[in-house]
Amino acid sequence: MASDSLTESIRKKLIGKIVAGELLPGDHIVEAEIASELGVSRTPVRDALQALMTHGILVRRAHHGCFVAEPGPLDLSRALQAREALEGMAARLMASEHSVEDVAQLRELHEMMIAASSDDDYFGYRTLHYSFHSQIIRGSRNEYIEYYSGVELFILKCLINYPLSFVVPDMHVERPISHMDIISAIQASDADAAETAMRGHIAHTRARLLRWRERNRDRLKATGVELEYGRA
Repeated sequence: MASDSLTESIRKKLIGKIVAGELLPGDHIVEAEIASELGVSRTPVRDALQALMTHGILVRRAHHGCFVAEPGPLDLSRALQAREALEGMAARLMASEHSVEDVAQLRELHEMMIAASSDDDYFGYRTLHYSFHSQIIRGSRNEYIEYYSGVELFILKCLINYPLSFVVPDMHVERPISHMDIISAIQASDADAAETAMRGHIAHTRARLLRWRERNRDRLKATGVELEYGRA
């Protein structure tokens, strides 16, 4: 149990580094360096890396080691489709199961997201965005959604691979179905509205990402760059 707990702690630390932009898509992850940095043996680090590889957050390349994955357009689109279904159900369940504290936490995250957006704090916003959607997964109080579907890692896969120019112009406010719409439906205990809002929110993101790629197709083809991850 102690070993499992350590592995999970390392997994969460790695996720935190990825969300915060300390590790970017395509970056090489050296097992020994992570173990040294965290002051642990390589075995739990190896197990944590394997857990992230299972859901496609990391990939292992023969003779080169472990890297943060760079999913293609189809993979990212499918991840968004999975999120639409799974997070829609999570929002529905949270609308029926939420506490006053649950809603307060979502509202606090929402306010912090607005502040980060106003400051053009890309990685700060992304970290809060991940926390917001993860909070709804946990708020479903359904362990099959929370643990077994890997939906939180679908969220991570999407957020870290959105192009910078796709996210920055309207990080938060310019959305037909906003985070606040989701919160309001949950607070009102309206399960139908909560699921509809969440599904619409994610479906809009997927459609907008497809339009972004279409508009930038010639530039992407000319440069050979599929996505920009925030390095610029």
